[in-house]
Amino acid sequence: MSSKNKRILIILLAVFGILILGAAAAWYAVVPGIIHAKLEEAFTAAEQKTGRKIALGDVRLRSLRHLTLNDITIADKDSKQPAITVDQVDLYLAGIPGIAEPRLADVKVNDVQITFNYKDGHHNFEDLLALVKTTDRENGDEDDEKTPPAWKRYITPLPDVSVNDVQIAMPSLPLVASTSLTALNAKNIAVSTESRDAKKVIKLTATAGFTLDEKGTKNEYASTLSAEMMGKSEGALTLTMPRNKANAIPELLKVADYAIETQTLTWTLPTTLTFDQPRIAKGDTTLFAAERANIRLMALPPKKVSGVYFKEIDLKKPVVNMTLNDEGNDLTAFAKALKSAFILPKHDGDAVDSDADARQRDIKDYYFSQRFYVSDASFHLHDARKAARADYKMEHLNLESGYRSIRKIVDLRVTGEMTSPLKTAWTLDGIYNMKNEDFQATLDVPTFNATPETKAMREKIRTYLRDGEPVPRTKLNLTPLERILAFFEMDNASARGHLTINGNVAAQSASLETAFSTKGFSIVSDIISTEPLSLDSEVKLKANVAAKPYPSLTIAECEITRDLAKVLFNGTFAKEHMVRQRTGKLAGTTEYDTWRYDLALQLPDQAAQTVFDAIPHAIRTELDGLQARGNIAFKLTAKGRLDDIDATQHKFDLTTSDDFGVFAWPANRDLMALNTGFLFHVNDPNALLPHDIVIPASTHQVTVFDRVRRVMTDTYLPKQTADDVRIRFPNWVLFEDLNPWLVQLITTTEDGSFFTHAGFSPLQIKAALARNVERGEFYRGASTISMQLIKNLFFDRNKTLARKGQEALYTWLMESILHIPKQRIMEIYFNIIEFGPEIYGIEEAAKYYFGKRSDALTLNEAAFLIAIIPGPRKGELYRTQGVVSKALQKTMNFYIREMYRRKCTPEMLAQMRARFEKRKMPVPFEPCCPSAASIELMQQQPITFYVPDPRDPLKYDFDPALYLPDGTPLIPVQRSCGYTQQAADSELGDIFGVYDANN
Repeated sequence: MSSKNKRILIILLAVFGILILGAAAAWYAVVPGIIHAKLEEAFTAAEQKTGRKIALGDVRLRSLRHLTLNDITIADKDSKQPAITVDQVDLYLAGIPGIAEPRLADVKVNDVQITFNYKDGHHNFEDLLALVKTTDRENGDEDDEKTPPAWKRYITPLPDVSVNDVQIAMPSLPLVASTSLTALNAKNIAVSTESRDAKKVIKLTATAGFTLDEKGTKNEYASTLSAEMMGKSEGALTLTMPRNKANAIPELLKVADYAIETQTLTWTLPTTLTFDQPRIAKGDTTLFAAERANIRLMALPPKKVSGVYFKEIDLKKPVVNMTLNDEGNDLTAFAKALKSAFILPKHDGDAVDSDADARQRDIKDYYFSQRFYVSDASFHLHDARKAARADYKMEHLNLESGYRSIRKIVDLRVTGEMTSPLKTAWTLDGIYNMKNEDFQATLDVPTFNATPETKAMREKIRTYLRDGEPVPRTKLNLTPLERILAFFEMDNASARGHLTINGNVAAQSASLETAFSTKGFSIVSDIISTEPLSLDSEVKLKANVAAKPYPSLTIAECEITRDLAKVLFNGTFAKEHMVRQRTGKLAGTTEYDTWRYDLALQLPDQAAQTVFDAIPHAIRTELDGLQARGNIAFKLTAKGRLDDIDATQHKFDLTTSDDFGVFAWPANRDLMALNTGFLFHVNDPNALLPHDIVIPASTHQVTVFDRVRRVMTDTYLPKQTADDVRIRFPNWVLFEDLNPWLVQLITTTEDGSFFTHAGFSPLQIKAALARNVERGEFYRGASTISMQLIKNLFFDRNKTLARKGQEALYTWLMESILHIPKQRIMEIYFNIIEFGPEIYGIEEAAKYYFGKRSDALTLNEAAFLIAIIPGPRKGELYRTQGVVSKALQKTMNFYIREMYRRKCTPEMLAQMRARFEKRKMPVPFEPCCPSAASIELMQQQPITFYVPDPRDPLKYDFDPALYLPDGTPLIPVQRSCGYTQQAADSELGDIFGVYDANN
């Protein structure tokens, strides 16, 4: 290029540079002013629209694409004081104006101050919010086809926005009791946009803070916020739990003393809330925690749709910890606090809810979810009571619940395991129809086993029950499970079962059907038996329960199978309202509730040995070795009311096959020996020396009907006569030699129907039941003389239900199978029972107390010996004192009066004879019935005890005034109906006179 051309090019470049510099200078000099003027114009328009003063400090152009606005102020509408102030706004353009369409690419805001006022239910920004709503309506979907405002061109697409600090000053705003909001702030607010999957994503992050006045102390709390928006109904917002510098949450997020917190809360549009690591705690104790909780609402704000608020609830690995203390448990306390806080109270004028209304409001309107899931949940119960016994653990709980809103049906399925103190698994399936309130549920327990914790817990409970220390037994506060474990042995136990329930909530009724089996379970109870009672069996049960109009339980069918034996049971227990009429001075009515029962227990016809073998060993402890042939069956029915046991109607039918019989007896418990005789070793733990009583062979022939051969058969023929027994066994008193007063008194006081019943007295059973129910304990028994004889001869003195059962079985065998005569039973009874300290038998008792033979006892002396039978060792006290107490004398007089009333009136004598004539049986015992006047004279005869002089070298067994040392009476006596009249004693004859025994 030539020099000339170069000069021209340089000049042109210089001119262009000057023009550029001039344009730039003009830009920096003029453009801020133009922008300021435009903004002032826009602010003026905004002022006219809002009625608020808007001021702008200055505008600075930092570069071609960077503009700074300083000191922006928006005044309060009423006070004219600044409502919003912005220290600085930096605007960054995406292109150079004049070259490209101007558009905001980035906005940075520094130091925003907002003054918030609230008074009389109104705040100072209501006009701006109303303006925004109006603008939204003006720019709604119906205006989509209109040309958008010019200003929208500058923010499309949305620029990135950041705000470093926002401070909101405000008056104290009460939130809840003792808590007020005093300030708000936000830091590091950032808004940006990006494209994702062909969608525009708006992202927001910020740190928000607020100041609370909590009971006079101001605490600052901070929380982080992040959000992603992809449209009006797509996106998510995540908020961390607000905490202060001490990592504590605000008091307003607590219920009573319980903190309800979460690590983060995420709102996924439109209606899903996610709580990460939610937690409910009291101090350092966690009541509830979970890995995650998802809640999907029907609508936002929460709105009831299709009958529920919740569309779906999903809990991941929730853990519930409950602490049991002496006052109750913390989970129940929290539930009460939660209900008080969130179940809104009724307003004045609202109708009073009935029970059904309350149930419908609490459950249907608040708690049902269309779908509810719980996965891998755990429940831990920590026992912190003074008498702490064990901790409970349930693991791997899973729940699925579905709510079909159109049909209003709830489906439920729960599975889980218990790991301590028992180990078990279960599955629960259920359906609940909310329209008619029907429900069906099925519970399946495939496994049920004991754990080492079970034994430790049981032993600890038994220690408290036994010792009552350090916690009194009355304050032990056993849970239902502990009440079961306290009496169960289950170290190697297992069980399985299945339960189906169908019911109706409105009717408060349900039907149940269950089948379960147990293995290795035993009950430990001194009331039942001295050894654990095995419960190994299979049970099938069908029952109905109802609460209206009164509670009732109807067992339609219950079948219990053990080994090969089977027992059936059915019955009804129902509470009913009674109205009783009173007469006399207190005439009127008495209303009360009582329980009515109608029961039936049946042993179907089956092999007798099968039944005996199926009886748990704890019940048949002393009957090992009993072998029977043939079949047996029984049925027991009873109905009545608990308030009137005496009026119970019952019937007991026991049948055996024609070939039924016992062919082998347990060692030392052979009932056949009652006929053949044996050496009886007295079982008296209080005796200082062993005592043996020779029971001679019976003199009573036994003849029974042989049902196989259909003939009368002698089952026992005596081999010795009564005289042989009298000679060989001088201290044995045969039935025919028994003092009649003894027989009459004992059958009046101990067993009034002895000669007519088959070993058991229904009247005594009713009376005992009534008294025991009245006192709430086993207070009175119902033993007959037959049962007492069996107890004394073959069993020890343990008072258990098992022992009562053994006595009852042997009594039945003695009376109904072997047909031991009543005379023989009475004879043995009087010859073996205790009458004093180591004094056994009536003959020894007569010598010990009165120095005479039993056949010589007077009416008063006989009454004394009968009166001390319940407490025989007290007889020694009367003997040594030489006088009978007033209380015992009163009892003796009562016995004598009752004896005469029940046995000696013409009506009672006629009834007795008619009873035996109807049975075509001879009268087993003819009562001694002198006149009432003679009886009265006999009662006046004083009792004189005979106590030998220890210094007497002869040491008479008999009173020397009546007998020689060898027992021969000094004066022969004449017996008349049990009253011994000494012919040589004229004084006694004058007192008692002479009477005819037939009077």
